[in-house]
Amino acid sequence: MSMDKYIADNQMEEIRYKYGNKIVLFSKAQRTIKQWYKAFVLQYPPSSINNYRDSWFHYRKIWTERSYYEVTCQTANFDEHIQRAEKDAIVNFFQIMTEHIEFWYHVNKIEIPADMIDYITKDVEKIYKKSEILDKQGKFWIVELFNYYKSEREAVFSVIYAAQQYVLNSKEILRQLQLLLHNIKNITLNIRLGASDIDRIEYPGKYVDDCKKYYQELYDYFYTNDNGDLLTLLCITSVVKANWDCYIDEKNAEVKE
Repeated sequence: MSMDKYIADNQMEEIRYKYGNKIVLFSKAQRTIKQWYKAFVLQYPPSSINNYRDSWFHYRKIWTERSYYEVTCQTANFDEHIQRAEKDAIVNFFQIMTEHIEFWYHVNKIEIPADMIDYITKDVEKIYKKSEILDKQGKFWIVELFNYYKSEREAVFSVIYAAQQYVLNSKEILRQLQLLLHNIKNITLNIRLGASDIDRIEYPGKYVDDCKKYYQELYDYFYTNDNGDLLTLLCITSVVKANWDCYIDEKNAEVKE
C-alpha cells in the first residue's frame, strides 16, 4: 500500500532537515516571546513548554521511522505541538496583559471604604510629594508606597487610591489604554480563530511576526512617555487584584450572613 511505502535516504534527510529547521525557528521565536514576558514580569506558560517538549518527542521519532505512514503521522503531530507551543505563549501573554490593563482601566469604579481612605490618604500624599522632590518623574513611588505598610491589604488599598488620584486621573490616559485593549483583543481573537483552522501556520515564528507590532505598542507606551507609574501598577496587578477580589468576597459573605 502507498501509505506503507519505504522512504528513501535522500528524502529522509530532507524531512529531517526541514523539521530540524522548524525547531531552530521556534527557538528563535521563543526567545523573543520570553523577552516579552520578562519585560512585564509575567510567568511563561507551562502549556507552551509542554507542547515544545512534545514536539521533540515526535521529531526524534522521525529519525527512527522509515514508513511513509509513520513519518507522516510524526511530522503532523510535530507541527501541531510546535504551533500550539507558540500560540499558547502568545495568547496567554496578551490575555494576561488584557486582564491587567482592564483592571486599571476600570480602577476609578472601585469604591474604597471611607474609613480606609481616612487612614491612607496622608501616607499616599506624603510619599507622592516626597517622590516629586527626589525624582520629578516619580517612577518608583508606587513601589515605596506598596512597601510602606505591613499589611498587604492596606498596601493594596493605598495603591488603588494612589492610582485613582495621581496616575489614572486623565481622560487621555484612559483613552490610550482603551486603544491598546482594542488592539490586543483583536489580535488574540484572530490567533484563536486561525488556530482552529486545519491549515498550519507558514512557519514557526509566524505568530510572533504577526504580533510584534502590537507588543511594540505596549512596550513603547509603558516604557516611554514617563509612564513608569503605569508600568509599576501593571507589574503588581496580580497581587492588587487578588486582594481586592478577596475583600469583595468577604463583604459578599457578610451580606449573605
